[in-house]
Amino acid sequence: MPASALDIDLWSVALDAADEIVAALSAILSEEERERAQRFAFPHLRRRFIVRRGVLRMLVGAYIDEIPRSVVFRSAGMGKPAVDGAPYFNASQSSDLAVYAFTRTGEIGIDVERMRTIENAEDIARRFFAPRELEELVAARRDRRDEAFLKFWTRKEAYLKAIGAGLSAPPDALESEPSMQWRIHDLAPADGYVGALAVPNAEAVPGPWRHLSSPDFFRNSEISSMIRASSFHQVK
Repeated sequence: MPASALDIDLWSVALDAADEIVAALSAILSEEERERAQRFAFPHLRRRFIVRRGVLRMLVGAYIDEIPRSVVFRSAGMGKPAVDGAPYFNASQSSDLAVYAFTRTGEIGIDVERMRTIENAEDIARRFFAPRELEELVAARRDRRDEAFLKFWTRKEAYLKAIGAGLSAPPDALESEPSMQWRIHDLAPADGYVGALAVPNAEAVPGPWRHLSSPDFFRNSEISSMIRASSFHQVK
């Protein structure tokens, strides 16, 4: 297991869980989070929100040695949840997959997208992509254009989430390789998905994926043990 303070822990979880899992995770959410869940019109979206947010509470609680229900989130801008001090973390969801990134090094952004056909990809790119990105998209083979679009999109989203900005910024400011101060890593969190990670230090290294399954939700002590064995607790 790497032992550098610059390392990044990556987690993923399938969100379509059994009823007892959803109920258990709902019980550790705050009242405000449960109210947010009820605003979803479709039951499967409500359940996925509960699992995604419940797992976030489990992970953050394990990192800071706090019971999940007692974790207090604050906003780090654009609705991005945070806690005071380390760890810095971010999460993303697409379809039934959620991904999470944790680090000591500073604000971080992660994004994931399920591979799919993107209607009007070039029109969207002309609105949100920098000129270089648009040129590369148009130059991509037609059968790889959706993948190219989603790679640019996840890089952009990861960077914007890291700095707490939104897509209202001008396209030239949304370059997916923004500066030498930031490093963008392409990710492959699961079959059929692409992702990206933005970190504020070029030397920061994303670690291997840790994939959580439903039984893990009832073994929080094992999650804590995995984290204690990681670089986050080895390096002070």
